[in-house]
Parts: sequence; C-alpha cells; structure tokens
Amino acid sequence: MCEHRTAASWLAVALSPDAPVPLARQGVLHTWPAYRDALEALVLGQDWRPVVETLVRANVPLVLTYGADDPVVDTGLVAELAQQHAGIEATAHSDTGHELPIAQPAWCAEQLRA
Repeated sequence: MCEHRTAASWLAVALSPDAPVPLARQGVLHTWPAYRDALEALVLGQDWRPVVETLVRANVPLVLTYGADDPVVDTGLVAELAQQHAGIEATAHSDTGHELPIAQPAWCAEQLRA
C-alpha cells in the first residue's frame, strides 16, 4: 500500500463498496504523519479517566463499545473502567474490528439511542 497509495486507495473503494468513497480512500494511506498525529491527538494526548469519572459522578450512563476483532483496542483498560465504576458498561460487537462505526453504523446508532 505504501508504494502504490493511489492504487491502494481506489482498491479500498472497490473492496468496501458500502463505505463512503473519501473515507475508504483515506483509510489505507497509512502515512507516518497520519499515524503520529492520530496517536498523539486521540490517545497519548488525552487523559480520559477524569472525563469518565465526571460522567459517572453525574450519573450519566456510559457504554464503551468496540469491535471484538479490533487489535488496537485496549480491552484491559475497557474492562478496568467497567469494573471500577458502576455506571459503565462495556460491550463488543462480535462481527467487526477497528472499522466498527463504518461497518456497523446501525448498531452504533442503536447504542447511542439506548
């Protein structure tokens, strides 16, 4: 993919016909800046525990969802948060991985509605 980014991005569209074209194309670029910036902004640069604790104190139900086949999810942290706080539920979608919101949008929407 790294040697043929343009071809890979269009192949991703063909392999994921249900995904929006721009999203499918961007999803396979795997550039170092994309990894670095996403890791910094979404994971390393965030401390989610105070947010979670604030929501629990305010009695806001919190459901942590993830794809069961997602190799990126820290399932240990998810389980730890669910065990530490009575207001947190953890649930995994058994038939998907890292692409959960794209692959199962109806299921994700139902989680939000519930």
